[in-house]
Amino acid sequence: IAMALLNLPPSLRYKAENLYLVSVIPGPREPSLDEVNHFLRPLIDFFLPAWKTSTWFTRTTDHPTGRLARSVIALAINDLQAVCKIGGFAAPTAIHLCNLCWLQKSDISNFDCEGWRRRTYQEHFDAAVRWRDAERKKDRDKVFKEIGVRWSELLCLPYWDPTRFLAIDGMHNLFLGLVQFHFRDLI
Repeated sequence: IAMALLNLPPSLRYKAENLYLVSVIPGPREPSLDEVNHFLRPLIDFFLPAWKTSTWFTRTTDHPTGRLARSVIALAINDLQAVCKIGGFAAPTAIHLCNLCWLQKSDISNFDCEGWRRRTYQEHFDAAVRWRDAERKKDRDKVFKEIGVRWSELLCLPYWDPTRFLAIDGMHNLFLGLVQFHFRDLI
């Protein structure tokens, strides 16, 4: 997990010396849906108070008398599997295959995007809480199958909206397979 300071100009933002390595998820396999939350928890433990109570900088270049600052995770850019895992969404092969709308796998040939009902933060949050608060694994599995949503530790951040703050990175989307797969295997 790496982070970039979005306050820096784009020309400096992604230089190696300006990136912050937060965590490395060990192999040899990637974490399961539930395990990924254990890797997110320390990040949430840092960003939650950084948002709620802020940080006072006694002096900056532009503010010699000091400035209050808040820190947020404004965007998470991942491959498609990671978007689903950290956002609490079902996999793209599941019945509820999209993290942006409520289109189901049975309607995959519906290309009228104007008719797709967009997911909302509140719907996602309520479903995730329902999954989290289920007492038995069997109940969680039922909620997940029915709605395609599970709890993500990122939902502890009061500003985090998984329906708007997640993006699939260009390398995975364009070069390593998603677009290639669609053109070669689906079309």
